Amino acid sequence: MATTDKPIQLQGSVWMTVDGQNFGGADRIALLAKIAECGSITQAAKAARMSYKAARDAIDTMNNLAGEPLVERLTGGKGGGGTRLTPRGMQLVENFQSILHEHQNFVSQLAQQAEATADDYVLIRRMAMKTSARNQFLGKVTSVKIGAVNDEIELQTASGQTIVAIVTHESTEDWD
Repeated sequence: MATTDKPIQLQGSVWMTVDGQNFGGADRIALLAKIAECGSITQAAKAARMSYKAARDAIDTMNNLAGEPLVERLTGGKGGGGTRLTPRGMQLVENFQSILHEHQNFVSQLAQQAEATADDYVLIRRMAMKTSARNQFLGKVTSVKIGAVNDEIELQTASGQTIVAIVTHESTEDWD
């Protein structure tokens, strides 16, 4: 079976929990940011590509878990009502964006380190060899471990490499 070398990429996401309950991640924080921008849950929900009900439920969950309102409704009047973030809601959006930026830097640094690991992984896969009963290796058996179902045979080659083979009990008995 031919294998193609495809780059390994690291990704990650950030989300917050309060007492084990999902407070939210980038999607909910984006909703809050859109509320600050639009002044309307309806418009923010559309901009965040979620239903009004999903947005309202997310806001209720975040308000409850935060222990204080993050979003407040403005009463109607001549210009109509609206919605805005409380100072705590604004602070949460700003802090989450800072955390997200640091997280992205962290994942980027890990990805750079992982490139060498990925190269080693590809090399090891290329070096891996499957053998069949027709293959024969010259060397000295250095260990035989009898298992419940199969046995482990360790062979040291003339060049000093160790080969470990898992074989059936029958194969071990035939070898003796």
